[in-house]
Amino acid sequence: MERRTNVQVRAAGTKSIGYKDKEFRSKTVSSKNAPKLLARVEELRLLSKAEEAGLLSAAEKAGLSLSSIEKMGLLSKAEDFGILTLATDKNAPALLTTVAVVCYALAPALVYFGPDDQFVPEAIGAALLALGGTAAFGGATLLGTLQKS
Repeated sequence: MERRTNVQVRAAGTKSIGYKDKEFRSKTVSSKNAPKLLARVEELRLLSKAEEAGLLSAAEKAGLSLSSIEKMGLLSKAEDFGILTLATDKNAPALLTTVAVVCYALAPALVYFGPDDQFVPEAIGAALLALGGTAAFGGATLLGTLQKS
């Protein structure tokens, strides 16, 4: 029994995917080239660097192992929130940089404009905003590096 998948590229960027003469679905083919994220990870040898730095064993000591990620359902939640799609979006580094700048601007503003009698909550909020800004800036830098062609 011979099975043959039929893929036809039609005009106006539509690709028809199906089995022999039956069409399963149509997909619009984008003319933009999505960044080759996994190729860049391999090219930059990020997995080897993470291994050499001991990040995986440190994460396991902190209770974050592959089985715990599986039990918590983090990968399916990442898919639901579109995090994997965000990683291939060319605008994501600029968006994360904007988030970082806003967080950095709000941190001192929270302390300056906040009530004078509640310094500890203001300081905690400012520290969390600064930490969030740092994480966003780091994510923007990483994604920008991975998306370079």
